[in-house]
Amino acid sequence: MNQITAVTAMQNAIDDIKKWMFADKLKLNDGKSEFMIIGTRQQLAKVSVDTLRVGNVQLTPLSEARNSHNI
Repeated sequence: MNQITAVTAMQNAIDDIKKWMFADKLKLNDGKSEFMIIGTRQQLAKVSVDTLRVGNVQLTPLSEARNSHNI
């Protein structure tokens, strides 16, 4: 699977999750969503995902995780 196909599959899965949540009267806050790519240095060197679409928002990957409870 190439990178474009993988990103498209992820965006489609997120769209499906949003639809499922909406049906259960829940909402995914697109603007507060974040993503991070995790892997070994060798794996990460092979990946160059600049953005991921969540709803109408284009997200850029984070380089480190954070605990939102401490913000």
